[in-house]
Amino acid sequence: MYNWLKGFFSNRYIRTKVNGVYSRTRPSKEGLPQGSALSCTLFLCFLNDPSLRPSPPSIVCRLRTTSQHQSDKNVDLATDALNRDLYELKRHCDQWCMQINTTKTVYNIYSNSREVLARELELKIEDKCLQRDSLPRYLGIALESRLNLTAHVEQLAIRVRERIGLMKKLAGTDWGASLSPLKTPYVTFVRSALEYVNPILNLASKTSLGKLDRILNAAMRLMTGELRSTPSQPWK
Repeated sequence: MYNWLKGFFSNRYIRTKVNGVYSRTRPSKEGLPQGSALSCTLFLCFLNDPSLRPSPPSIVCRLRTTSQHQSDKNVDLATDALNRDLYELKRHCDQWCMQINTTKTVYNIYSNSREVLARELELKIEDKCLQRDSLPRYLGIALESRLNLTAHVEQLAIRVRERIGLMKKLAGTDWGASLSPLKTPYVTFVRSALEYVNPILNLASKTSLGKLDRILNAAMRLMTGELRSTPSQPWK
């Protein structure tokens, strides 16, 4: 395995083509081959270095996103712990020739206490203070300070309505696609968006979830050819 990986990384060269003219060939000493199925796995191994293990573990690495979190009743203790984690993260990145984009690195506080939410934390990477984002997005989820997911549901509803609008353009009462072909865009574009990170929607309120139910019912009526007045509940 060692020799195979060594051969995978070694003797790689790159060149650029502009207007049909190639540049000089240069050796590629850093990075991974783009398009290779193995590159993502190797990069994850590179990111999740065993030395990057603060206590308690609070750093979660992804291909392009790194998140850190601390939970404590004392905000100052949580701030100190986060600053220690940021220091370790910076040290790890310097060791492996990675650079942190401090302009895109933000923080937020999650709590039901107004007093805690009013606090401003002093979190730094070297001498640069991090800015607070009251509605950061992580893996496509808008995370509010109270974690009620109201903003996330609103954004999801807008996105799903747009996709249902595309379905409406594919079908009409006397023209367009029949009912059976409409199932494919429904499952691919509408249902997939609603089912993404579905378990976290348990944090949302019944009012917010009711909006998604109405949108889903509208998509189901469109796909099955039912009238808008068709009830969503079975007859008793």
